[in-house]
Amino acid sequence: MIATPSEYGRPNESPDSSATTNTYANDLSKTRHLETERCYANERRITVLKEVVAMEVKMSIITRWHPSTPEYINALRYMGRRDYEKAVDNLQRLVVQRLFELHKMNQSMNGTIS
Repeated sequence: MIATPSEYGRPNESPDSSATTNTYANDLSKTRHLETERCYANERRITVLKEVVAMEVKMSIITRWHPSTPEYINALRYMGRRDYEKAVDNLQRLVVQRLFELHKMNQSMNGTIS
C-alpha cells in the first residue's frame, strides 16, 4: 500500500480548511448584514427623536411622561377602556346586524321556545 493522503505536505492547512473558510465567510457576511441593520436602525432612531423633539417644541410640551406620571397612568387606563368599548361596540353592531337579517327573512321569533 503506497498512498499519500491529499493533505500531506501542506502543514499550514488543516483537512477541513475549506469548510472553515466557508463558515467564516458566512459568519462574516451575517455579521456585516446585522451591523448594517443596526446602523440603519440607529440612524432611524435619531431621525425620529429629532422629529419628536421638534413636535414637542411646536406643541409647547415641557416635560415628557414617564410610567410613574399620573397622566401616563390615566392615558393607559383610557386606552385599555377604549379598546374594551370598541370591542363591545363591534359586538353590538354584529348582534343588531344579525337581528336585522332575521327580521328581513321574517324569522325573528324562530329561535324561541314556546
